[in-house]
Amino acid sequence: MCDGAHSRFRTLFADDFGPSADVASAKFIWFGTTYMFDGLTFVHQDGPDGVFAAHAYPISDSLSTFIVETDADSWARAGLDAFAPSTPPGSE
Repeated sequence: MCDGAHSRFRTLFADDFGPSADVASAKFIWFGTTYMFDGLTFVHQDGPDGVFAAHAYPISDSLSTFIVETDADSWARAGLDAFAPSTPPGSE
């Protein structure tokens, strides 16, 4: 029987599985929209500031949600680090 990270099989075959972990930074922003996506949609774009990925899906009969994600360096190059999450859009 396997039990995830502490599986006896994972331990037994550690040299074959080559377990490893990478630590990375990610930044994201979560939006809502009245645009209706057909289902789970995943797109990525390699632009001048870096690679941005979006995953979107409907959450009701009239609303969808989408999340845009990138690494911290691309986020900063795009100027998104200047965005103040505590300030509602359009209030400045």
